[in-house]
Amino acid sequence: MKSKTRAMFFPLALFLTLHSGCALQDYSAHRSSQKPSPAQILAVKIPHSPEADLTNLDSIPLLKLKGNGYDRGYQYGQQYPKRWKEAVQKLEAAAVREIAPALRSKWLAATLYRAYTAHVFNIVDDFSDPKGSLKRMPAEYQAYVQGIADGAGLESSDITRLIATVMLSDASCSGFIAYGPATEDGRLIQLRNLDWGDPHMRPQDATVLLAHEPENGYRYLSIGFVGLIGSVSGINEHGISLTEIGSETADKTRAGMPMPLMLESILARAKNLDEALQIMRESPGSGGYNFLVGSAKERRGAVVEKTANKTAVFLMELDNYKGNDDFQSFQGFDCRADTAADLSVRKSQLCSGGDPSASKPPSPSKSGAYRKRYKPQVELFQKFKTLNIERAAEIADRVAPRSNLHSILYDFEKRRVYVRNKAWYRDGRHPSKKEEKRLKAASQAPAVVDLDLIFPRKKPIEP
Repeated sequence: MKSKTRAMFFPLALFLTLHSGCALQDYSAHRSSQKPSPAQILAVKIPHSPEADLTNLDSIPLLKLKGNGYDRGYQYGQQYPKRWKEAVQKLEAAAVREIAPALRSKWLAATLYRAYTAHVFNIVDDFSDPKGSLKRMPAEYQAYVQGIADGAGLESSDITRLIATVMLSDASCSGFIAYGPATEDGRLIQLRNLDWGDPHMRPQDATVLLAHEPENGYRYLSIGFVGLIGSVSGINEHGISLTEIGSETADKTRAGMPMPLMLESILARAKNLDEALQIMRESPGSGGYNFLVGSAKERRGAVVEKTANKTAVFLMELDNYKGNDDFQSFQGFDCRADTAADLSVRKSQLCSGGDPSASKPPSPSKSGAYRKRYKPQVELFQKFKTLNIERAAEIADRVAPRSNLHSILYDFEKRRVYVRNKAWYRDGRHPSKKEEKRLKAASQAPAVVDLDLIFPRKKPIEP
């Protein structure tokens, strides 16, 4: 995911936003009458980098958040008030850097940024419907947003602004699911490479693990960083695990469910693959995304390609890609970068050499994402024939670009999640493009998260 915000600032959109005459959504009704209890804080240690000039976090903080949406949000905001304020400031600075040259004014750029992003998921979700409301955000998340804001000492519009910025950024990640004959003992192993970052924002030093225990819903682990609302990486107590990959498309709208909130809804509400897929199908689309959904207990998985108006599901069968020479089918293994395999989804793609104006979708074979992220996963799987954690980590490292922020391996059956975090220079200097390759997350030692710390099994472990 590249931290670029240029696509969000179209003159017409800004005009409609600034002249809508609507007040911002008020979340204050979701405030709790009592001050929530503090978060329980744990930590997962990270092995030190062998190189003296590099540093990583000594450990990744793990916050146990419990209660209703407001309480969990408040606990999160209260724990990191300074970081939340920095996240708001850094994201605004990143946006201003992108748009100020075109406007020739930092002040105007900042003003338009604040007006546009504060409205984008509140009022003007779809610019053809300036009376739009926040129907896409369930009440639980409205309460969560207000809780974070109150805990951190911010306005709820500041937090909404963060949702908008993540949604409107370009994205390009990768991942796979393997199970059955594709792994050594049949268990499900899933990769999630998050490729996103900015040398000025440096989200890697704000990485956090959130162990949610909702008042209504399933327990789940979300892996992100302070400033991210919702989830783009996570696993729940039933072994439902998620990989998200941005897939830029012409078929998009701001009237859909924000992608991170849809994924968090799956973690909180799905106990099997069918329920997870139902939530995806029923959630109004917003833009282009490829998702990998694993169900470790069932030893099942699926790839979902979703745009504003289309949802294509691949259940990892041997005949998935008949007639599609760019993709290969395997029993128990499938992978993605940002290229869509479904031809109707591919028709509207802008990424991977896509051309919505073409009569026939062009082959993605010459695009960087296909050659550097998709194809190497297939080739290494064919080389290994079966995967274990070590081989999975080798694939992750091979396909991770220098922007790789997190590299995550889910191994629910072994009760482990391996989280690799991007490194940075101890003296704070910005690395060159060449130097960044050795800083990428997939090349670092993993923090090993014990899932029994997050959602202990209710039955004794069999000997």
